[in-house]
Amino acid sequence: MNFLKKLYAVLFVWDFPIASEAETKSADAVVTMALIPLSWPGSASSSGNRIMAKVAREIYEKYGKPLLISEEVAYADPEIKYVHISEDPIGVGESSVVWNTHAIAKLQKEFCDKNGWKRVIVIASPDHMLRACWTYQKLGLKTLSAPMPKSRKSYRYPGSFQYSVIGFRIREMICRFLFWRWGYI
Repeated sequence: MNFLKKLYAVLFVWDFPIASEAETKSADAVVTMALIPLSWPGSASSSGNRIMAKVAREIYEKYGKPLLISEEVAYADPEIKYVHISEDPIGVGESSVVWNTHAIAKLQKEFCDKNGWKRVIVIASPDHMLRACWTYQKLGLKTLSAPMPKSRKSYRYPGSFQYSVIGFRIREMICRFLFWRWGYI
């Protein structure tokens, strides 16, 4: 992707194409991001993490694809059946700058490599889907976007500007620029 197209996408692309039924069936595994770090009060039961857990469960039940989930999503649905959980390297709930989209994707990629998996269904909030997919692609995985509920208000975290609809987009644009600069996307 040339510079201008990438710049346009970083600034203005918020809807990512959803994988078709045939593409979903062809995936090797499902990977999840998380929305709210466990260090925030009520994060495990946050609406965003519950939505991601629900979508992961639905895909697992319909297609039987192995789930590689972040710990926040596991906490949101303790009954979810996963093959790998991406845990914060600092400790449960101690999220930091090093524990970000790239760190989670890297751990999940390593697990995929051990199992020979190349195509993954990505579960992330709609505004985060592009950066999440680009990150997995940069690491060498083929990505397919899960069908996520489009109501962006569903992913909010009460009392936080960065997790309001406008705040999250501003945060996401900054993160996209940083990830681009660091070579993560």
